[in-house]
Amino acid sequence: MPVYLQIVLLLVAIIIFFFLLLLIAGWGSESIASKIIAEMEEQRAFSAGSAANLPDTRGNFFKMGLGNYRPKALQILLADK
Repeated sequence: MPVYLQIVLLLVAIIIFFFLLLLIAGWGSESIASKIIAEMEEQRAFSAGSAANLPDTRGNFFKMGLGNYRPKALQILLADK
């Protein structure tokens, strides 16, 4: 296989990998946002007068995982109103 074809295929693979990472992060934010909305509905926080406090971080003893999407999901929900 020619070298220029290998370079092109490598660049295409990197671009596909990058977009897959963005897609996974979007799915994570979307699922956390729906969980936040469900928590707010449980607490009947439908207006500013009945607002409820939501923790924006989770306690993780081992500090393992892909990341905490909750703060980003809260920002998205606040921006979307």
